[in-house]
Amino acid sequence: MRRSLAAALEAVYAADAEVIRERLRLVLSVPALRARLYEQQRATETLLARELASRMDAAAGDLEVRAVAAAIVATAAVGVEEWAEHGGHLPAVVDQALAALQDRLGARRPRRRSVEVEARG
Repeated sequence: MRRSLAAALEAVYAADAEVIRERLRLVLSVPALRARLYEQQRATETLLARELASRMDAAAGDLEVRAVAAAIVATAAVGVEEWAEHGGHLPAVVDQALAALQDRLGARRPRRRSVEVEARG
C-alpha cells in the first residue's frame, strides 16, 4: 500500500510541487474548502475500504476494514499537511507518516474474520 501511494504521489509531486503546496495551504486556510477536503477524504476511505476488504477477507463495511482505511487516509492527510506547512519531499513525508503508523501500531496481519460489534444500550 505504501509503495503504491508513494508512486502516485511522486508522479503528482514531480508535476509542480510549489503550485500544489500553495493550493493546499489555501484549502487548509478556508473553512469551506477544508470541509470539502474532509468529504473527499471520506470518499477515499470508502474506496480504500473496498480494496482492503478482499485483502482482509471481510466486507468493506466491516468495522475493522473501515478503521484501517480511515487510519491510512488520516495518516496520509497528516503527512500532506506537514509537507504543506514545513516543506520537504512530499512522497517522503507521507511515507514517513505511514511508516510511523505501521511501526507504532505493529505490522500484524489483520484477522481473517469479521468481528461483530455489540450494540450498546
